Amino acid sequence: MKTMMTLGWLLLAGPGMAQDLVFKTGFENRFLVAGSVTGLSSSPLTLSLISVSGNETLAINNNGRFVFELPVLAGHAWRVEVATLPSQPQTQSCALSQNSGPALPVGGVDDVQVDCQVQAWEWDVMDWDQGGWQ
Repeated sequence: MKTMMTLGWLLLAGPGMAQDLVFKTGFENRFLVAGSVTGLSSSPLTLSLISVSGNETLAINNNGRFVFELPVLAGHAWRVEVATLPSQPQTQSCALSQNSGPALPVGGVDDVQVDCQVQAWEWDVMDWDQGGWQ
């Protein structure tokens, strides 16, 4: 039997065998998670991708598109969370949408939305979680 490797899959050729594709372990359908950020006025915003394939943290410094580099197995649960919010010079809040699923679809996800807004300081309220007086 003659075996040759081509682009991550094995092509088996031999007497009585058709040109069958045999997928090598580790070459499951894996896809990327991507999206966009709007309203970011200070940086960095840190996002985390959590999946059965592993975890990845991504620092976002500007509005616009982002792509996680970690390929996620199709058909498995995944989610994107805000790991850290930008804090200075302005306090921001960021809301996520389309940021999780019970199963990553074939082809991946490119529509995770992160919408950030500047929070106004309330000067007459003390909030120790904010690191000082507001």
